[in-house]
Amino acid sequence: MIERAHDGAVAPSGTRTDPNGRGLLPASMWVSLLLLAAGAAGSTALGFVLGAPWLLPILGATAAYPVYAADLARGRPARAVTLMVIWAVMLSVAVVFATSAFPSRAERTIWLGTEYAAEMIEWIETGIGPEGDPSLFLPQHGLHFALFNLACLASAGLGGLVMGAALLNYMNFYVAVLIREASNPILAAALGWPPWAILRVMGFILVSVPLSARLLRRFRRGRTQPNISYWKYYLWGAGLVVSDAILKAVLAPFWRGLLARAL
Repeated sequence: MIERAHDGAVAPSGTRTDPNGRGLLPASMWVSLLLLAAGAAGSTALGFVLGAPWLLPILGATAAYPVYAADLARGRPARAVTLMVIWAVMLSVAVVFATSAFPSRAERTIWLGTEYAAEMIEWIETGIGPEGDPSLFLPQHGLHFALFNLACLASAGLGGLVMGAALLNYMNFYVAVLIREASNPILAAALGWPPWAILRVMGFILVSVPLSARLLRRFRRGRTQPNISYWKYYLWGAGLVVSDAILKAVLAPFWRGLLARAL
């Protein structure tokens, strides 16, 4: 269906246009973004109120999963990836804010939050810890990657989102603690998420696409879907996960020096 924009420009139904006729985000994308924002904020607030460490990542993932699953089932993997990256940012902002506002509650609510933050602060101050030792962090990263793959395959992606939310939560707990304890909180906020960790998050999201879509597309069998090679997303994601490990091994000592200045 075609409808005419208010300035005479013609646009597909459901797509907003600016006065010059250029297409903006479709209405369905705005709805998805609003749902993800409300889900990130609401799940974090509810998780903090209930105070159960096992429940917080489940709430966060469950709030985002309908948007993710709907896009994959309808043959829109690129949109699913884009929205999940945005969701990860939204959830991170919500958890950092909640941890900063309610530190004692956060300690009881975020799984491994206190332990991970203490480990990271010790590494910044002394150089001792898994963050700067490939012999320690590579096995852990490999285990996380394998578990994430299995979780996505077994649950059409929901288990992978739960695991991803749990990893995001304790990372963001550490970032909030770093900002609180830093002599230069602005610098700490800018450095809290190192570039390799960002690559890992994006890599996991990309990897989840074909693993999750296998079951989701079966649920929609008999309906017309685009012929899309989902496995290219897995290759891109695996490449980012490998890049994460390489960058971390090379740049962690330098990054630690920057973080030490913030403290």
